[in-house]
Amino acid sequence: MIGLFGGSAAVGTVTLNAPASDGVVISLASANPALVSVPASVAVAPGARTATFPLSAFHVSGNTSVALSATLNGITRSTRLSILTETGSVVATKAEYVVKKSLLTVEASSLDRVASLQVFNSATGAMLGSIPIVNVGKYSGQIDVTGTLTSIAVQSSVGGLSIVPVAQK
Repeated sequence: MIGLFGGSAAVGTVTLNAPASDGVVISLASANPALVSVPASVAVAPGARTATFPLSAFHVSGNTSVALSATLNGITRSTRLSILTETGSVVATKAEYVVKKSLLTVEASSLDRVASLQVFNSATGAMLGSIPIVNVGKYSGQIDVTGTLTSIAVQSSVGGLSIVPVAQK
């Protein structure tokens, strides 16, 4: 069984026992297209034994196995693909609060494939706002905040969490 993290793309390969004399088209299927997407078919060029095709695994809440199949001339071969839950990872690298301006500056890094990270007041649990991705794995932003702020929690939608003290300026 092959594993792939949810939210990822990969390349699948079909292999024939012998080279395709005239070229062939192999039908492909996913037992659960809502979790794993494959094209309807892939062509094997004349003289070739293999062909590749794209596949995409969608986010899952728990590790899940999905059957994939390839059919040629009425003969079907199957394999299983494990879709793995992403383990979130977030590291807050800066949390600075300018009291007079009521402005919180947050910087973080994450390997999670998300467009933004949510920022919470860790003392109250109240959501303060979100910070966008600014470069691969880097997030940064400013949030208008009122009230007392001693620490924040920066969280990814796939579970990564970092709680850090806030520097008061």
